[in-house]
Amino acid sequence: MLGGERGLDHVGIAVQDLEASTHTYHDLLGFNRPMPGKLPNGIQNVNYYFADSTYLETMIAWDRVKADWLGAFTDHHTGAFFAVLSAFSPESTRAFLSARGITVSAPYSGTIQTSAEDASPGEKWQTFFLPPGLLPGESGALYFISYAREARVDFLQKLQDPKVQKRFFHKNTALGLRAVWFAVPDLALATRAYESLGLPRQRAFKDVELGADGQVMGAGVGEIWLFAPTSADGAVARFLQERGEPGILGVTLLAGRVETAAEVISAGTGVAMPLRVGLLGKSIRVPPGLAQGVWLEFAQQ
Repeated sequence: MLGGERGLDHVGIAVQDLEASTHTYHDLLGFNRPMPGKLPNGIQNVNYYFADSTYLETMIAWDRVKADWLGAFTDHHTGAFFAVLSAFSPESTRAFLSARGITVSAPYSGTIQTSAEDASPGEKWQTFFLPPGLLPGESGALYFISYAREARVDFLQKLQDPKVQKRFFHKNTALGLRAVWFAVPDLALATRAYESLGLPRQRAFKDVELGADGQVMGAGVGEIWLFAPTSADGAVARFLQERGEPGILGVTLLAGRVETAAEVISAGTGVAMPLRVGLLGKSIRVPPGLAQGVWLEFAQQ
């Protein structure tokens, strides 16, 4: 399905005020080099890139007609709205999924303007989508991206250079996106749905802190973590009630040093970040109220 690409690529976080979210992520949470951009599909964003090529995208709708889905969401919510898997090509992924009885959409051309001089940036990627109803939740919550190959290969090669890697340094020591958390009402049904794509079922887990049982699904280099509530008043149950449907609860980022992440975030937010032991080992969790509606976990393996 991924054709040799890395898989888990980025997560889109819908916010109501892009300037305020940039203050939160850059000034309070310690993410460096916010990269603003404007897309012809009606999205304006600020991205935070990591040394492994993954990134977090904070976004608003600059055009409420073109990006009506985003505007409708941020009228009522903030938080992670979609996760994206990178695949080698739409054709190879379509062939793989077709053999499993799944028909994906035709690819959509994508580009981004990152400066006034970049007036005609040309096609930089193609996105394509699963059929509605295949996975729990909003259609498009998980979709695919295929980058222009020549530029993609060049970019990944450059990331091997330690000098280039230093440009992606973050005060909170974030190294890359490791997992995305999907809240679902029925763990067994969701697991089978994700398996139908060809994503491998891995370890099961319990999360007492969030009041949930969970299942890890492989997603290339990264993972998808499914959370189903076991407590009616737990964080996962409250999330499902607030959203009204399954959706993305949080993300896990690899950290170079969790203690440093805790110090930076505590200093920025004024809230203590106690160390805990999570699925990947030593970690901290930033609650949604401090991170524009999404749980942010920093884990050190």
